[in-house]
Amino acid sequence: MELPIEKKCKKCGQIKGIGYFYRDQTTSDGKRGKCIKCCNEQTKEWAKNKPGYFTERRHRLGVSIRYASEYMHGLSKTREYKRAIKIKRRLLGGELSCKTIQTVYEDNIKRFGTLTCYLCLQPIEFGLDSIQHRVPIARGGTYEYSNLSIACRSCNSRKHTRTDVEYLQIIGRR
Repeated sequence: MELPIEKKCKKCGQIKGIGYFYRDQTTSDGKRGKCIKCCNEQTKEWAKNKPGYFTERRHRLGVSIRYASEYMHGLSKTREYKRAIKIKRRLLGGELSCKTIQTVYEDNIKRFGTLTCYLCLQPIEFGLDSIQHRVPIARGGTYEYSNLSIACRSCNSRKHTRTDVEYLQIIGRR
């Protein structure tokens, strides 16, 4: 099937080049029925009927200055905000050293004989493992040896911000 070079707009009826239409994968030619100009006019009409919609949306997404100053301590949701959150988490959790990581891995292998997930007790292939906080940093955990274990990635992502006890109750192991 050969794609058309020009197309007729369903709203204004003008024949325009295919570049004057928004993309739409659901149609056979891959373009919307209305031209960009007509789509933009329709959006403006829609916005008139919903005053304040875009302003509220910007507030929810953290784009507005008022929202940023109220809820994000004056930082916009950009690199500087994300960096500040990361630094705050690190300070709460403490320092993680290579020696601590090595000790966690060695103890896991000594305990199970091979690298094993401490949550599902399944052997882990090299590269599919992750360091898991028994009490998550978000809930007051630290980077101390006693709070770290080895888990498979699937258990790590499923556990999310739960403690060991909460997670094991959910999967029915305790």
